Amino acid sequence: MRQRPTTPIMRAMHANTIRTLNQINANFYAAVAADFDETRGTPWPGWKSLLPYCAGVKNVLDAGCGNGRFGLFLAESLDRPLRYHGVDFSEALLDVARSALETDSRLAVRLTARDMIEHGMAPACTSDLVGAFGLMHHIPGREYRRLFIRQLAGLVAPGGVLAVAFWRSSTASACASACSRGRTNSPRRSNRTTIYSTGGAARRPCATATITPMSRSIIW
Repeated sequence: MRQRPTTPIMRAMHANTIRTLNQINANFYAAVAADFDETRGTPWPGWKSLLPYCAGVKNVLDAGCGNGRFGLFLAESLDRPLRYHGVDFSEALLDVARSALETDSRLAVRLTARDMIEHGMAPACTSDLVGAFGLMHHIPGREYRRLFIRQLAGLVAPGGVLAVAFWRSSTASACASACSRGRTNSPRRSNRTTIYSTGGAARRPCATATITPMSRSIIW
């Protein structure tokens, strides 16, 4: 049997392990795209801290764009024409993003379906703002993450901005623990978030927890 080619990052972690993890993610988002979109309708609070750096931003690359809410946030916050390029491996979420983004006349939208783990970031024109939010925990292995960030940095235009957000694992673990004990309420009440598990073929939502926006968690 002919083996599929591997990249340098795949040689750092076993290629089959990477592809197995990647397929788990693909199956998960294909199964729960609609529910995922319903719980990801509001902007991340941290995005507001980017706005002072966006004065000259005209084009944006959003790696792992999901339902495109970062594009909507920028359009509403900056209120000027922008070229927005969203990349994601989930066709279902890209369909959601397309429906949401293409109704905003301020955005010139391009959406690309690409498996960034299997193929990396495609060569493209540089962008004034390159973002990767809540994506890095899907990138397997330290060396792979390091290389991926280098790829993103190479797509930033001179004088542009690379913005990368990571989950706070300590907070996520605490939230997961609370859910496992049956706690559905928290004194830090802010919004309702669905917690997913791998139970069942469709990986359906198994519990809900009222936690802060910065504490959203997916249990694997």
